[in-house]
Amino acid sequence: ATVAEVTEQRWIACAVEDRIAFGLQPGAELDLESTLCNHVRSSHDAVIISDVTQNPTYCDHPAPGLYGWKSYLSVPVFRPNGTFFGTLC
Repeated sequence: ATVAEVTEQRWIACAVEDRIAFGLQPGAELDLESTLCNHVRSSHDAVIISDVTQNPTYCDHPAPGLYGWKSYLSVPVFRPNGTFFGTLC
């Protein structure tokens, strides 16, 4: 699991619990366009995928192939003042 700060330009890992040996460390950055977090940032809606091969919205997104996942969950994280901070994924 990762809490990431997500801006219009950047995805930055803030806190990481890496139980699947993904290799992320706090401070690491991913290409924003290679993540689904950009959608969460723009929509403020969670992305929940049980099987990406059966999901017409995300089956062609580069993230599953790049990061090797079939299931995925990303929820928005907001600051106390209500502004968007990033994601928990």
